[in-house]
Amino acid sequence: MNAFCAKAHFEEWAEARGHSAEDLFILPVAEAIVVAEWLFSA
Repeated sequence: MNAFCAKAHFEEWAEARGHSAEDLFILPVAEAIVVAEWLFSA
């Protein structure tokens, strides 16, 4: 799973629960983790 797929999956998960991804506090943290994993796996 690449960073773009992971971000899209997280946004779908958030929207399915009635939240927009941008409204969730966890989004910046999750995005940083995804980007870090992508960088280290490259």
